[in-house]
Amino acid sequence: MEFWVTLAGIVRRKRVVIRALAVAITLGALAYALTPPTYVARTTMVLTLTPFGGSESRDPKVPTDLTNPMLNFNDSLTTTSAILINAMNIEDVAEQLDATGSTHLVVDDGRSNPDLLGLNGPFLHIRVDSESRSTAARVAQEAQALMREKLEDWQVELDAPQSTYIRLVDVVPPGAPEIDRGGQVKTAALATVLGGASSIVIAYFAHQLRSRRRAEEGDEELTLESLATWEPDVDPEPDPEPDPEPEPRRGRDRVLVPDVPRAEDDPTGTPALSPSPWKKKGTARRTRGGR
Repeated sequence: MEFWVTLAGIVRRKRVVIRALAVAITLGALAYALTPPTYVARTTMVLTLTPFGGSESRDPKVPTDLTNPMLNFNDSLTTTSAILINAMNIEDVAEQLDATGSTHLVVDDGRSNPDLLGLNGPFLHIRVDSESRSTAARVAQEAQALMREKLEDWQVELDAPQSTYIRLVDVVPPGAPEIDRGGQVKTAALATVLGGASSIVIAYFAHQLRSRRRAEEGDEELTLESLATWEPDVDPEPDPEPDPEPEPRRGRDRVLVPDVPRAEDDPTGTPALSPSPWKKKGTARRTRGGR
């Protein structure tokens, strides 16, 4: 979860996104420019019979035993087409035509040609992909000539009457190779994706490295400061408990005030003596007898 959160935070940074896009576009452009285009040469042929079929006799009423052995199969032309396709798609033929390395030769029944899809017939389709225009054209022409040569040699070896020979007729003769930039586009797209993804991954690891360094530096500073100001762990003395506040007294406080006799109270001028020099404030003076 932390990985995705960090990655989302990195992607939200404009400078990271701009740099990643710049790297991706640059790598894509370089890949497109450095990848050579592919040139494609095509030719299509079909197998045909003579007007008299597989028999040498030109009179249907007088048949002969001389026939073309390659036409004694069910769907004979389709069978002959399959034999030619298998004979051409071998390494010896590719080396003979110098169709190696960046040059590829493909011979099929037309399935690699969208125009022939859905058509049932003894078609033979030649496709040559090469980085050189001249090489693609040369290999396509030589492959077509080699197929005609193989077909004729087989019929000669089988002692087939020449009048019954199967022929290869051009449907689409070899033309100028066409340029195909599909490989360039695929390479550029792959380089763009890898460049952008690599930039994001590098930014993530750089962020993690910076975070780790900051954490280590913070731990180191904290350690030095703690060593400089280190003191042994001692339990601090508890603060003295404050004295409890005195509880308020109930009732009315009494204050003793001395009762000093005055001279004017006694007509003789002699101060009267009191049995007690103090009296209670707010309390009536009691006399003998309870008065």
